[in-house]
Amino acid sequence: MALDWLAVGLDPERSSFVIESLIPEHAELTVWLSWLLPLGMLERNPDAEGGDGGVRPEVRAGAFFTYPVMQVANILIAQSPLGPGPREGTSFPHIELTREVARRFNRQFKEVFSRAGGLVGGACRGWSGSTDRPR
Repeated sequence: MALDWLAVGLDPERSSFVIESLIPEHAELTVWLSWLLPLGMLERNPDAEGGDGGVRPEVRAGAFFTYPVMQVANILIAQSPLGPGPREGTSFPHIELTREVARRFNRQFKEVFSRAGGLVGGACRGWSGSTDRPR
């Protein structure tokens, strides 16, 4: 994966590469943030609605609901004002969910997280949004 990142022009002198499994705070923040989100909000997430391959809701795995929270934690833990996301006029559910979680957390506790904006680099311009590799 690191070779892919380097191939699309990410500069290791200016970018941080993180192996999430080596940083327990990623998983810990996912758990804490999951307490802020009602199940209904996670059920409306397009990843849970359309990404399940037509699996009936009563047999859908919990990961359909925890994965979006993990995406949010990964964006918020970096404390970046930008996250991977949409061009102007489009939306990505994980960026919208990140903004909502940051707003809820900051309102309930104190101002901790910035509400990330989206940033799409040139390498993602041809990406269709499917699970296929960028073109």
